[in-house]
Amino acid sequence: MNQKYRRNLFKPSNLLTRSNADKKKHSMNKEKSNREAILKRIIAENSFTPETSFFRYTSPKHLVESQDGRTFINAFNNPMEMIIDIYHGGHSLIANNIGAGLAFTLSVQEDYNSNDKLCVEVKLKDILDQNGLIYEVTSVPEYVKAFFFSLPDKKIKVEIYDKNVKR
Repeated sequence: MNQKYRRNLFKPSNLLTRSNADKKKHSMNKEKSNREAILKRIIAENSFTPETSFFRYTSPKHLVESQDGRTFINAFNNPMEMIIDIYHGGHSLIANNIGAGLAFTLSVQEDYNSNDKLCVEVKLKDILDQNGLIYEVTSVPEYVKAFFFSLPDKKIKVEIYDKNVKR
């Protein structure tokens, strides 16, 4: 083996040392910790609780019923909402940069209703249970408060909203 090559091969800078691995792990833990702190701040600022409901009008063909009778809606893999990425500097971007997810409004918006759509309701706890994150949507009228949720499971359990049922 070439002596020069052999010397360079065992230089500390060419070896993955435990301290480098620990640094990488620490960096990932710090990022997760920052993400969780930001998520908690968003929840507190908006007075959300695990039982907070969000709403979306959708075509019945987008709903899937599981064997146990629960209803799910699949996430969009290429969502087009404009959002604010508060987790990485507060920049505006298209939600497809985040990944799979769906946008919901904080209240039922009849403006989004049509004869062929159903209003579905999702609880914040179901989003948080799959480690979903919350992003504010900016591509809606100012009077609409909407949020995009990343959905790592690529689907979310929903209930069909019935305005005649008292909440």
